[in-house]
Amino acid sequence: MTAFAVLVTVAVPVALVVLVVRLRTVRADRGGAVHDLAEAAFLNGGPPRVVDSVLAQLHDDGRIGVGGPGLVVVLRPDLAPRDPVERTVMRQLAAAPSGALRDLRLAVMRDPAVQEIGDGLAARGLLVD
Repeated sequence: MTAFAVLVTVAVPVALVVLVVRLRTVRADRGGAVHDLAEAAFLNGGPPRVVDSVLAQLHDDGRIGVGGPGLVVVLRPDLAPRDPVERTVMRQLAAAPSGALRDLRLAVMRDPAVQEIGDGLAARGLLVD
């Protein structure tokens, strides 16, 4: 065998072992678990999916009503929001008297509360640019 063939025969398996060990170390160091539904939603569709999942939760709880044509109304203002994204939804609904679903979704998607979810995922290595 030539020296190049021997080098390739030895170098490829060694490189694969090093890669696997590094990958396991990176995952263990950064905490590769998803912490809540908002993070899972962000990983599955970004900010729009986060907003949709929160709106679905609020509707399922009876806190908001969604009707046609694309209007959202607060039904239970007495219940406190459980997380920053819910707080943003309620704040945006209070500020927008029309209750237009399209405008609400766009405003909440751009809010720092939703962006922080992505930043946290990126910091833990679960999301890359």
